This record gives sequence, structure tokens and C-alpha cells, in this order.
Amino acid sequence: TLLHNQLYLSKQILDSNIFVILGYKSEIVSRQISVPYIIYKDWDKSNMVGTLLHGLREINLSNDDLLITYGDCYYSAPFFDSLASLTFPYIHLPLLSDWLFQWSSRYSDPLSDLESLLLDKHGFLVSIGSRPLSFDEIHGQFSGSFIVPLSLLASFESALTKLFSRNPQIDVTSVLNYLLNSSRISSHMLPPSSCYEVDTEEDYNFLLKQLN
Repeated sequence: TLLHNQLYLSKQILDSNIFVILGYKSEIVSRQISVPYIIYKDWDKSNMVGTLLHGLREINLSNDDLLITYGDCYYSAPFFDSLASLTFPYIHLPLLSDWLFQWSSRYSDPLSDLESLLLDKHGFLVSIGSRPLSFDEIHGQFSGSFIVPLSLLASFESALTKLFSRNPQIDVTSVLNYLLNSSRISSHMLPPSSCYEVDTEEDYNFLLKQLN
């Protein structure tokens, strides 16, 4: 499964402590994994931000940077390899470099689903998450993952708590835009085929085609 693939590669390549936050079908998934997990019972009343905030409150994160990955994405070994040698003084985004190929292969009108993402000349995020009018407004695509360095975890959780209390339906890109008001967000481009989002059966079939 997508989750088993993530768990295996992150352990093999990053040798990190792993926690899974479960919501939908947690009673089934929990029996199929062998790593610590937390169940978020209110998963259907919010979204990824609520799930993440619940995990931050339950897990003792005091020893290392935090890598957050979506459960509905496929991450290949090059994704994790690209992180292994990096240091993270800022919140950091691994970005899809092959976004145009992926969206053009899945959508007749890629701009209808893509999000804007602008970087400065040093690779720092300028803005993210708007509906782009052209490909010029897209310097990469969010990979469903980001890193929060240990030194910023407390302030990150505080910002999430504040934003979530205002809007339980807030999404991650809105959180990232908010954080840009007070901090820098760095990025790097992933090697092609490092990450695929899987939202539909068609996405899954596209993934299988790329892997075969």
C-alpha cells in the first residue's frame, strides 16, 4: 500500500522515529502497521490540519526535526534520499519538479487543478495556493510533505492552534501562506518521479503505469 511504502522507505533511508496519525478506517489500518499510531476521532470534522495538530499534541517531539507526509501520496526512494543530506534551519518544502508532466497526463486542463507556487531566486517560498492563470505562476508543486525543524516546532504548533481555532477547515497551503508573514520557508526540487498524489482510481492507475 501507499502507507507501507512510506513506512518502509522512511525507516530504511532516514532511520527515523515514525508515528502514524489515523482517522478514516483506523480500525482496519491499525491492524496492518507495526509502528506507533494515534487515532484522531474527529477526522471527519476537519482536515489535514486538524489531524496534524492532534498528532503534535500527543507525540513528544523533542529530539529531531519533523517530516510530515500525506498518507495518500506515493513517495519513492529518491524522495527520501533527497532529504537525507539536507539540514533545515527553516520550514522546508520538497517540491515536485515534474509537475507539468504529471498534471498534463492526468487532466485535459492542468490549470484547473494546479495551484500557484512562486519562489524567489534563492528558492524561498513567496506564495502558494492560489488558482493560477498561467504556468508562469507555477515554479513547482507541493508534494504533500514538509519539514518543520526542531527549533521551530513550538512556534509552529502555536500557529496551527491559533489558525485551527479560527477555522477548523483551514488547509495546509493557507497555513504556509500565514507562516510567510513571520518566517522564511525554504525548498528544494525533487528528482522526477519522486512523488505522486493519489486522489482517485485514475490517479492510482497512472501511478502503476509510471512504476511499470
